[in-house]
Amino acid sequence: MHIKRIQSTNVLSQYQDQILTLWNENALEMADVALEADEQANIAKQLQQIADSRYGALFVALKEQRVAGYALATIQKDLVTDSLYGLFDEIFVTKAYRRQHTAKQLIREIRAWFHTQAVSPVHVHVALDNERARKMFEHNGFSPEFILLSED
Repeated sequence: MHIKRIQSTNVLSQYQDQILTLWNENALEMADVALEADEQANIAKQLQQIADSRYGALFVALKEQRVAGYALATIQKDLVTDSLYGLFDEIFVTKAYRRQHTAKQLIREIRAWFHTQAVSPVHVHVALDNERARKMFEHNGFSPEFILLSED
């Protein structure tokens, strides 16, 4: 497995359709709903913004030029402390490449990117019912900090 950072919209164009297909697979798996065309367009715009931003990073896991997984991360500013922190925005590995350390490689690359940007700490939001993601992040050195309660 080869991990590649996408740093421009030109490079992104080679992989965007595959990333969107995996993003849709993720939506189906997590919420049992496919992405609508306008949602895919918004995600494509977000991918382009991250690829071109110095405050974001997009990595893909490639197996023979096919995208097997992706990860997005951004640098955020804590408005209370006025300090920067890293945020894993999205990570997904297709079923065929799970349990082969693909997510671990993506996490390692994102952490390295945060390190080069002198950004610490690093956070990730995981849904309470997403036990697989929670365990994967815990296995890779993250620990629960607090629970966010929401009202619909």
